[in-house]
Amino acid sequence: SRLGEISIPTLLIHGSDDKAVPVKDAIAASKIIPDCRLHLMEGCKHWPQKERPDEFSGIVDDFIREAR
Repeated sequence: SRLGEISIPTLLIHGSDDKAVPVKDAIAASKIIPDCRLHLMEGCKHWPQKERPDEFSGIVDDFIREAR
């Protein structure tokens, strides 16, 4: 895997009820990617950005502000 080669701050947002990509895969990826933050959106499935767009946008905005 080349995930360990990522050299910028990374945010993974994952739905806790995602059936397409298991949460364990997101957790594993977050441990491989340096400087990675994983945010699990409770109750969301595979498209948290569509299910709860305002919350999703807030998470991204916070990450960008903190990464500066």
